[in-house]
Amino acid sequence: MAQTNYIKHRLLNYVKEYGPITGVDALKSMYSEIGDENLARVAIWKLMEQNLIELTTTRELKYKLS
Repeated sequence: MAQTNYIKHRLLNYVKEYGPITGVDALKSMYSEIGDENLARVAIWKLMEQNLIELTTTRELKYKLS
């Protein structure tokens, strides 16, 4: 759980600061940091569930402004 929160925090900050990132690039980036692809997928999914990021039609993850 702590790793999932860490990944969520890192990914959200990246998307806020640098703009959209493709889902594949986000997964690769988070995987390279922790070495667990499933955990990276869970973290991305949780951010999407919380409406903090969204997957665009061009398959990019972007920060969702409230």
